[in-house]
Amino acid sequence: LEESIAQYKSDYASLIRDVEGLKAEMTVVTTKVERAESLLTSLSHESDRWSKSSEGFQSILGNLIGDGLLMAAFLTYSGFFDFKTRLVLMEKWRNTLDILGIDCSGDDFGMVESLSKDSERLEWQSQGLPGDQLSLENGVILKHCVRFPLVIDPSGHAIDFIMNNRKEEKIQKTSFLDKAFMKTLAGAVRFGTTLLVENVETIDPVLNPLLNREIQRTGGRSLVRIGTEDVDFSPKFSIILSTKNPAVHLTPDLCSRVTLINFTVTPASLQSQSLSLIVKAEKPEIETQRSNLLKLQGEQNVKLRQLEEQMLEKISACEGSILDDDRVVDGMEVLMKEGTLVEEQISKSEQVMASVENAVGEFEPLSTVCRNLFTLLAATRKISFLYEFSATTFTSILKSVLENTTTAESDSDNQRIAALKAGLFKEVAARVSRGMQVEDKVVFSLLLANLYKNESLAPASALSPDDIVSIVSDTFGADFPWQGRALNDLKFVTDNEIDATVPLMLVSAPGHDVSGRVESMAREGSKELAAVAMGSVEGFKTADSFIASATKRGSWVMLKNCHLCTDWLRESLVKKIQSFGAGTHPDFRLFITSEISPKLPTGLLRISDVIVAEAPTGVKASLSRFFFEHFP
Repeated sequence: LEESIAQYKSDYASLIRDVEGLKAEMTVVTTKVERAESLLTSLSHESDRWSKSSEGFQSILGNLIGDGLLMAAFLTYSGFFDFKTRLVLMEKWRNTLDILGIDCSGDDFGMVESLSKDSERLEWQSQGLPGDQLSLENGVILKHCVRFPLVIDPSGHAIDFIMNNRKEEKIQKTSFLDKAFMKTLAGAVRFGTTLLVENVETIDPVLNPLLNREIQRTGGRSLVRIGTEDVDFSPKFSIILSTKNPAVHLTPDLCSRVTLINFTVTPASLQSQSLSLIVKAEKPEIETQRSNLLKLQGEQNVKLRQLEEQMLEKISACEGSILDDDRVVDGMEVLMKEGTLVEEQISKSEQVMASVENAVGEFEPLSTVCRNLFTLLAATRKISFLYEFSATTFTSILKSVLENTTTAESDSDNQRIAALKAGLFKEVAARVSRGMQVEDKVVFSLLLANLYKNESLAPASALSPDDIVSIVSDTFGADFPWQGRALNDLKFVTDNEIDATVPLMLVSAPGHDVSGRVESMAREGSKELAAVAMGSVEGFKTADSFIASATKRGSWVMLKNCHLCTDWLRESLVKKIQSFGAGTHPDFRLFITSEISPKLPTGLLRISDVIVAEAPTGVKASLSRFFFEHFP
């Protein structure tokens, strides 16, 4: 009996253990089921998006070779061209691949999105890169280029961006005019820092070994020749060449050794910048909200991508069954909740952005007018070599109009916009016409009138002088400044429309000297004016000395008869003016007098405010002479 009882106890204990084991196993299974259900619930939200991504993955693989060729061609060749030309090139490359039977993505293939991350683009814009498509494409090229870049940057925005973007690389600015250039270059090559060389019109031969990557390896050292000495070459060394002259003439040899990146403002990007300026001035609270929303959307997209990456990292890092690890499941749940929250925020921000864009849309017509005016100014260079008007010039005009146009507080937004439009046309006429010859001022005024009314221009031969006078006066009023704000308003122009970094260039017909007007203005205003007649080596040295002193002291300098030294203007003065900046005394002014000459450097005309000095005439007399010469 005792043996039976002992056996029963043993069997009972065994059964109890089995029951406890089953309970424990049931607990484990229940926990796994709960984890599985939790994971399924968490991941079900992502399943549709990930399914679509996986479906598109096969398409990406099929187009990989073609897309790779397109990206390589884009990075290598498109940087020099404007946005429209880049689109044409891309279409031609796609057609070529089609002929060769190589699959590639269609028009929806985004170069910027494929070659950069959302987080990178957001960081670039915080560092000063404009947000238009052309600038973003240039940022991508700048990031991936294999050859050293040569940046064409008339506005200077790209240089500011590069200095911020490469700050951690201890980037330094220099130029070929810097007396310590060779020492700075050698130090950067040796210690692996980045060098930004400004105002590059031609390449100093000392850079050829670097551009050609002529690296010699001797005894475990990498050497490159700089001038007459061999310098240790650091693989971290980088050099960026830049010029502010959009009309710079670059030799084929140079183009083959650098990656050209053109930041010249296009009409489309100017329209975008103009809209931002207008909204900032007229509705600052909306522009602030718009900017913050754009930044927030970028940050949200970056956050969503980071959450996806963290999710995949947790899954791939899990050892054994994912259901055995509470931390993975809990972490996945947290990530999925955050992802859902971010998506909700994106949805809400898109709704708010839609309402903001609707408010901004009121100013779209005015920004379109800005684009059309800029396109017209750019087209005037086909009329005469003198007519070089930069985006910086137009932006300055627009800012002046926004600051100085006054309307009644009771006026509606539409009335305010109409006043701004009228003011913009008058200010463009006042500032641009002064740089034109009389006959061209007449035609320009007529073009402005037709652009203002959004009408096509009738053939000039079909219009009489009275017709043109009537069209211009009926459109803008009798006080329209068709001759420009010029010599009769010289003091106002000097005080309010140019600054220490923008020279005033007075060009005239042979024998018509206007330097006396500047000298008289300086005497009346008790301004110190240093004048020098150009055309000799002594004059060049004196001019350099005067400018160096005046930029520090805030006095004035006048260079006379500069048509006699166009080579010096191109090779020295333009670069010197482009180096003016925050360190230049705000009271400094530079005046340049010259006869009208096609040899005047384009770069100088673009960075100067130009007044063409001619004998004043009446509008009818000018029109009669214009028609007599062109339609006899």
